[in-house]
Amino acid sequence: MRKYNLTMAQLIDRLAIVTLKSIKIAENKEEYEKEAHEIMNDLDELLGEGKGQFIRVIQINAIVNEQMWSNESFVRKGESKMTDTEVANALRLTHAMNRVRNQAMNVISNIVGERKDLKLDYMDAETTKKFGYDFGKVFE
Repeated sequence: MRKYNLTMAQLIDRLAIVTLKSIKIAENKEEYEKEAHEIMNDLDELLGEGKGQFIRVIQINAIVNEQMWSNESFVRKGESKMTDTEVANALRLTHAMNRVRNQAMNVISNIVGERKDLKLDYMDAETTKKFGYDFGKVFE
């Protein structure tokens, strides 16, 4: 039974917002993840089993790609003014985000029955937390 009386478009929009909150606001992560799962269940009822997770993983992939693109652009524009430590930190974040992106792509591949990339040793998942991005539990 659906929990939310929202259109599919509204559910997808709300899922995007709740996912961003889960990633960026660690102190309320459990509540945001609970709401995300409720929304995904509603999407499953509308679209079929597993479709809510499929939509969320696509959203996570977009969030990660935007952050990687933004971070790389920042470094390119300001590299001559950045300290070596700042450049190294920016590179660490990009590599950590690449791992999350590959995790998202693996979930997508698993849903559609395609080959998964088993090389996920880019960076420790804790690295993204140091930069304000907590991707913990978003793939569950």
